[in-house]
Amino acid sequence: MRFSTTRITVAKALARLTQEGFLERRTGAGTFVREWHIEQTPPSTSLVEQVAVLSGYTRNRDTALLVSGIAEAFGDDGSGRFALYDSRDELDQEAECLRRIHTQVLQGKIRGLIALPAGQNENRDAYAALVAAGCKLVFVDRYLTGIASDRVTSANESATAQAIAELVALGHRRIAFLCSYPLPNAVIRDRQTGYERGLREAGLEIRPEWIRRAEWARKSGQERPACPLDDCNAILQSWLSEPEPPTAIFCANDRALQSALLTLRQRGVRVGPDLALVGFLNRSDWVAHVQEPFLGIRQWHEELGKQAAQLLHERLVASTPSAPSRSITIGVDFVYHPSADGWRTP
Repeated sequence: MRFSTTRITVAKALARLTQEGFLERRTGAGTFVREWHIEQTPPSTSLVEQVAVLSGYTRNRDTALLVSGIAEAFGDDGSGRFALYDSRDELDQEAECLRRIHTQVLQGKIRGLIALPAGQNENRDAYAALVAAGCKLVFVDRYLTGIASDRVTSANESATAQAIAELVALGHRRIAFLCSYPLPNAVIRDRQTGYERGLREAGLEIRPEWIRRAEWARKSGQERPACPLDDCNAILQSWLSEPEPPTAIFCANDRALQSALLTLRQRGVRVGPDLALVGFLNRSDWVAHVQEPFLGIRQWHEELGKQAAQLLHERLVASTPSAPSRSITIGVDFVYHPSADGWRTP
């Protein structure tokens, strides 16, 4: 605190410098001044036509922004020239898409893939088969381990640890972790790691019963699972009924944040005065209708897409395409909604 600068201020500054391209974050290696390339032109039409993008549920706003970033990096009309596959965030659909892409790779029609994997390692062998067939692979937002690939992700672990530090600075000592996601994936795993890291750095106990994932219930014929409000309600009820309940909840994704806000509102719990909420804020269209104060963590999906496209382009045109895998981490923004005034020290 020599210069009266908090960790959260430094984190926001680093995030902004990363977003604007002055810094580049590499997993496990820290933050570096970005290596500027004198000539970074969009790929040629013929090259773009040899690229496939496998995303999850393309009608989702954040996924659409990510694909838009990829298209922008490939040129103004790039989205009409690369092959776009939609896994709908379902493992079976993802496997089918990968089979189709593999056929295109063997036919020499596809040379590179940008992928947002649906789960953890369920379809790992199919991705590995693509790489073995000569396809260059870049994971974006989420990723799989143990595969020769590049990846571009948000600062999930470090941002979560910083958010926990923010709560601790406000006096919170009993902090729970809530996740609401159809399938476990690397993003949620990294955020849980950041949560546990933040607690350890503050000297706080990690309580397994305060790390919960709300289950998604899929009805027959339903295209996408409904928001697991009932399960969130049960989890929150179990926490709030404890003699010493959590005073703050970290929500690992926006579905968990939405469910927590609605459930707490229904139970008459005042968010802010009674219980603090922090969470990743992927979609922002619903925030205008929320009066309760919370701290949101916002990702830059378009930038994720742009960087993934640039990595793939460099890999496809490189004289040494088998160079070591690269990992770029994009910073996030911390956003108080509507302001920080509603927070209190428990």
